Amino acid sequence: MYGHRIYAGKFTWMYYPAKTKTNKAIIVSLGDSDRDNLVKAAAKYLNKAGCNVLAVAPIGRDLKYSGWHNFPLETYEQAAKWLLAHGNKKIGVTGGSTTGMLSLLTAAYIPDISLVLAYTPSDFLMQGFYIGKKDGHIPEWPAKNQSCAAWRGKPVPYSPFNMSDEDYYNATYGAALRAHREIYSLPLFRHMEKQPGFENGLMLIENIKAKIVVFGAEDDTLWDTCKYIRRMKKRLAEKESNTEFEVHIYKRGTHFVFPQGMLKEAMPFGGDLAVRLFVGIAFKSGRKYPKECEKTRRDVEKATIRAIKSW
Repeated sequence: MYGHRIYAGKFTWMYYPAKTKTNKAIIVSLGDSDRDNLVKAAAKYLNKAGCNVLAVAPIGRDLKYSGWHNFPLETYEQAAKWLLAHGNKKIGVTGGSTTGMLSLLTAAYIPDISLVLAYTPSDFLMQGFYIGKKDGHIPEWPAKNQSCAAWRGKPVPYSPFNMSDEDYYNATYGAALRAHREIYSLPLFRHMEKQPGFENGLMLIENIKAKIVVFGAEDDTLWDTCKYIRRMKKRLAEKESNTEFEVHIYKRGTHFVFPQGMLKEAMPFGGDLAVRLFVGIAFKSGRKYPKECEKTRRDVEKATIRAIKSW
């Protein structure tokens, strides 16, 4: 098995050390597991880039994944401490989409982190949500009075959905998906921005001392990540922050703005063609503009490697 299990109290992680000795380590959080295909792909990719990898997950030992709700940021804190205690001197964090959001949030709370690679993130922490099966057809629904993340046992302030379970479903998996025939959650997040209390969830990006590298595409149909990235940049300027903020925004790329090599590692066969097919199945823009989307992913790869090498 690639990687090996680390037990640290109630936290469990998968550790993927690089083959060549390095003092750089990146905490990876992608999806619902610390050892699924995308996590392993990210680990292999980052190992080749010269980093050890510690993968964390939204669940603890022997628990079933049920979404992101009051996830303890202490998981990242303890992961960083474990890495520092085991020969690493530089600690980074990376994630995409929801976990890109959490990567930024984590860096605002944990000063040991000195590099953030955030792919298609938001600039707000959203309300928590459950994943499972509710009422026979709802696969995901809001977690009442819960944030996506918690710190020291208390929910981190969040932007509320202010939607019923059924409306949430129709704004994501249901009507929106059927109408657009791609991953499409824009109705949910555009609704959120109009709700009272949305500003409560805006992240204190100015508190981050790490270098931040963010990536997004204008054709993202899950949420308006480019709008969020520009809002982060504006906030940092208004706060007169010295945080180093590197922005990569593209016209085409979909929500899957990841390094091409990372996604190739996740494909069981087919290489570049398999990645094109995978992205095309999920997003119309990936089907209509496969070459442009691949060009974006290759540029994302170059920027990712540059950031790691200069770190």
